[in-house]
Formats: sequence, C-alpha cells, structure tokens
Amino acid sequence: AEAYADRELWARAFDLYLIADDRAAAAAVLTKGGDQLFHQGHLATLEQCFQQLPLTSLSAPLLCLKGRLYLSRGGIEEAVALSDLAATRVCPDELASLRLFQADIAQKRGEYREAITQAEDVLLYNPRDDQRATAIRLIANCNARLGNHVLAVKLLNEVLQIQRSRGDLYYLALTSHDLGMLYDQMSRLREAERSYQQAEAYWTTIGNIGARALSRNNGAVVAHAMGRFREAHSQL
Repeated sequence: AEAYADRELWARAFDLYLIADDRAAAAAVLTKGGDQLFHQGHLATLEQCFQQLPLTSLSAPLLCLKGRLYLSRGGIEEAVALSDLAATRVCPDELASLRLFQADIAQKRGEYREAITQAEDVLLYNPRDDQRATAIRLIANCNARLGNHVLAVKLLNEVLQIQRSRGDLYYLALTSHDLGMLYDQMSRLREAERSYQQAEAYWTTIGNIGARALSRNNGAVVAHAMGRFREAHSQL
C-alpha cells in the first residue's frame, strides 16, 4: 500500500489498507491524495472510498472534500450538513480550508455577496498561496455574477499569475475556463476562445476528460458565434 501511495496510485493504496483493516491509514491516503483524484475527475472513485469510511472517522478536511463531491452533483444541503460537522472538528490550521468551502457553498446558493465576504475573510488568515488564489478566484466569479466584469477579469488574471508560479494545472484550467465564460459574456470573443483553448490544453494534460469536453464545447460555441461554422462543428 505504501508503494502505491508513493506512486500516487491513491485508490489502490486505499483499497489495500482496507483489506488490511487499517481504516486510519486508508483515511490518511484519502487526505493526501483525495484532491488529486477530485482534480482528475475521478469522482466516482472518491465516492466509493467515502462509502467505506464512517462519518465519525472523517477529519474536517475530508468532510470538506466529501462536501465538494456533493456540491459537484448539486447537493447543496448535504454539503451544508458536512460543513457544519467539519466546523466541530476543525483545527486552527484548517480554518482557511473550511472557510473556503463555506464560501463555495454560499456561491452555489447564489449568495454572492456573502460568498465574497467569506472569501475575503480567508485572506485575513495569511493563507497559503493556493488558498489565496482560490479565495481570489471565488471573489472574482461572484463579482462577475454581480455584473462587475472588469474587476472580475483583473482578479482572475491575478489568480492565473499565482497558479502559474505554483504550476497548478488544475486551477490554471479552472481559471482559464472562468475567463472564457467571462470574456464571452463581455462579447470579447477572441479572448474567450483563447481562454477556452488554454483550459482545454490544461485539462488534457491532467487527464480530466469531462472538463476538457466542456471547455472544448464552449470554445466551439464561440467559434460559431464568430462565423467559423465548419470549424465549430468539427470541435463538437
């Protein structure tokens, strides 16, 4: 199991620890590799892992990860319940992650100003660069929803700079896709197309096929809007 974990074969390591009846080690594997599985789009694998672990054994970060799975499926109220449970188990160094999860829930509920407030609170915790970038991205997307498009573009480009310095392809893909949608709303179609193409390239690199298809499809819609009908059809 350790050898599989060292090779970042998280699901195999998790299964072997379960066979050995070492649920604590299995949970530790999920804590270490769960985000990577999520980023690669292996949501069904994550769900199967969580089915093997009782809620009583889950730390605050794992509760937040399970909640993000619910959010990805539209299960907002289930995510809220897990957020409340995580708040009872959170350690001081986990507060920023919990607040980001709570802000994400508020965004999904359409409570954009509340989400902005919660994300801005995260920035007061002196967060890690990845957490700071996530908070700024959330603030940007909520501002976009509120019609503050110019500010949102500025903030998303700031996020891209942070994530490029970190080499985080998942968040580069997400943020590029966000920019594509925003530029599309602003009728800046060439910039929208370029952003979708960048997102598609990042998704391809990390192997997230579902997200790649979404960025590719959006890029095709933009190409169609610019009158490149044959090219758009070839991308669908």
